[in-house]
Amino acid sequence: MTRRKLLLLFLLLCVLRASVANHLRADEPGYLSKDRWARLTEVEFAELKSADDLFRRKQWKAAHSAFEKFATLRPKSEVASYCLLMMAEITRLSGRPNQAVSEFQFVRDLAPDSDDAKWAHLRIAQCHRAAGDVEKALLVYGEIAANAGSHPTAFWALVEQAQILEIQQKWPQRGAAWEQLIERFAKNRIDRDVFGKCVHGLARHRLTEGNAADAYRLLLMTSKETDAQTTLVETAKGVIRDLGKQKDGQARQQKLADSICAQAWAWLKENKDRPGHQQLVATVAAILVEVGKPEDAVKQAMEARKTYADARWTIELAVSLLKGLSRTDDAIRQASDARRIHKDEDWTLDLYATLVWAAGDHEQALAAWDRMKDRKYALTITSDMLAELGKTNEAIERRRKISELDPAQAGAVFMWVGKTLEKIGKYDAAIAEYRQAMNEPANLYAIAACHSRAGRHKESIAQYGEIGAAFDNETPNALYCIALEYEKLNQPDTAINLLRRICRTYPKSKTASQAHVRLQSKYKIDQTLGGSEGEEKP
Repeated sequence: MTRRKLLLLFLLLCVLRASVANHLRADEPGYLSKDRWARLTEVEFAELKSADDLFRRKQWKAAHSAFEKFATLRPKSEVASYCLLMMAEITRLSGRPNQAVSEFQFVRDLAPDSDDAKWAHLRIAQCHRAAGDVEKALLVYGEIAANAGSHPTAFWALVEQAQILEIQQKWPQRGAAWEQLIERFAKNRIDRDVFGKCVHGLARHRLTEGNAADAYRLLLMTSKETDAQTTLVETAKGVIRDLGKQKDGQARQQKLADSICAQAWAWLKENKDRPGHQQLVATVAAILVEVGKPEDAVKQAMEARKTYADARWTIELAVSLLKGLSRTDDAIRQASDARRIHKDEDWTLDLYATLVWAAGDHEQALAAWDRMKDRKYALTITSDMLAELGKTNEAIERRRKISELDPAQAGAVFMWVGKTLEKIGKYDAAIAEYRQAMNEPANLYAIAACHSRAGRHKESIAQYGEIGAAFDNETPNALYCIALEYEKLNQPDTAINLLRRICRTYPKSKTASQAHVRLQSKYKIDQTLGGSEGEEKP
């Protein structure tokens, strides 16, 4: 071999080694550590890298052959056990867990002190679990947790053990598994996301036991102080709700609620502008409502108004709680009071008007909305409210004023007026409004729908035909609408021909799928999209 070829081979191997170093992690099952890769000869490295790449590409048969060849030719290599491990792993991934158990056990027997043996032990537990023998899996997970120390396999064994115990609803044992994992892997967390979930799970378990202090200590392991506080209170809300569903949980529910609410307010008093203070106050109020103390929740909301100088969110919280207690008059008074002190006058007027309208005082509500500076918003909401109330003429009059303020909204106003008239059966008047909207094809579809609702199906068909002729991308949908009109005219044969035409001519359109479904469901006809005529089902 020439010096040039040797140099190229050396550079290639360097690149391969660098690529291995960049993507392999020793704490992930099925990956060889960097140190073991580094101790391989160049030929061993190239051969094993080739087998490993086949495995990563899920070419199981080729990978199995490559690993088997390496292990057969180099039985004394320190990675021979790794090749056997990967062969067993391929068996497991191929859906043969029982066979894989014996193969993994062979790895343990061959090299009992190796890293591969530890991973093989974990895989044996996972194979038992996959085969449905969870009790045997729990036994093996327990052995790994007891003997593997701080090895990554102990981490995953405890994680998976806790998962099974949760399914079995063995809460104390699950908590013990989490506790052991957190204590052992507090420094080297292996997988931070999974570790965090275990911490949160154990914190919730501690809250269920009534130990909020220990739950908070746990959350501080993975979160900043303010985030841990917010998470604690949010988690406690869920625990309190669950305790309320238990026969013997009400006393514990009340005790935990009192403790959490007191602690939350203590944190707020230390730093009222802490990140997440709005969420914290709202959660405390929700907890008080959950434990049957809505009046205390209102008091807390009032206290928050004082603490935060009548911030908008405190007013919304107080009003929401009062509405929930059906104390509408008190909610209105809160909104009215806000009008005098809050800088955003439009927001307070809208809040007040909405409450007053709901209470039935429509004139007072309209007067409040009419005082808003944002005239377009006020006219929009008042016309909507009046239309729902059946005061169509007054609603339309208000809506048309939006066009005077902003001519660009004229088309939207015509459409709204047309829809309002259509709802009360004034189809010709609605059509006249739609014609002025000038936002084809939406207004044209609305006109066709009015003709149909008025029983003028031929006029509706003609209008849909104009849409299909004028807008190529609307042709399939227009044809579908025409088919529906022919159904209303009791002409099913014509409707079927149109639906079939859509399927054949526009097979990739959404409308073709609709036509296909309608032919099947209504007429029992199988029509291939873009294909033959189809046959009627017997």
